[in-house]
Amino acid sequence: MTGNRTHLLLYAVEDLRKPLIQQLLAYPQINYSFADTPSELLFQIAQQPPLLIFCRTTERSRVPTSTPLIILCPTHEYHPAQFIHEPAIVDIVAETDLMRLPFIVLRELREEHAIVRETHRLRTLVEHTPYGVIEVEIDSRQIRWSNKAMHHLFGYSAGEMQNLHIEDLHPNDIHTTIINAFQQMSSGDETPLIHITCLHQDRSTFFAILHRAELTGTGKRSSSSFLPMLLVNTKVSAPCKSMPTGSNSPCARLIKDCTISISAVVGQL
Repeated sequence: MTGNRTHLLLYAVEDLRKPLIQQLLAYPQINYSFADTPSELLFQIAQQPPLLIFCRTTERSRVPTSTPLIILCPTHEYHPAQFIHEPAIVDIVAETDLMRLPFIVLRELREEHAIVRETHRLRTLVEHTPYGVIEVEIDSRQIRWSNKAMHHLFGYSAGEMQNLHIEDLHPNDIHTTIINAFQQMSSGDETPLIHITCLHQDRSTFFAILHRAELTGTGKRSSSSFLPMLLVNTKVSAPCKSMPTGSNSPCARLIKDCTISISAVVGQL
């Protein structure tokens, strides 16, 4: 085994230790370990969550639901369709087909590496986009990350931004509006805040559009505890009350153009 992270945790399969080691011996890039009891399983997961856990069908209920599983089935019970509604199961191996196990692990490793690369490249692109982007913790509304455009718009450094909550970027009299809108956006509402007053560090104000963002390279919505927010500076000193806000309005087209601009770059990854 090489490196530190456990790619494959083999749980409650001590009787198959020798044939499993024989199958994995030819793949030194796969880090694996064994856990024979529930306490050993939980201890190893707490130390460092593995990429995959390999266990028998009868033991899968003991494994935390957040961990992807490879299930070991008796050959006569090998019916993959019965697990179709268990999303944690990434593959199934028959007891007489252990040679498949390394190939499943390598497949999952390749997918994980691709996601890491994509995430890094997406982060780099978003960091340099001209539109302000922040990630906000849903429960606390605290800003956890912001790009350079946000630092320029508000006059805060990256470290200073992380000490703020999303409502701190706006005057006190609209904090309730910001909090309510954020809660709605975190629940899936994609209605933007138009002509919202923003508060610079020097206490000057400007107006902008605040919008929920879906900044993922796979086209899937983020399911994490952070909500990406897109802020577009409208570059005006006062709100235009009469500007229409329908789906074909200038504001709506501006938001759409910004989102498409980011998505188009992501699509080139």
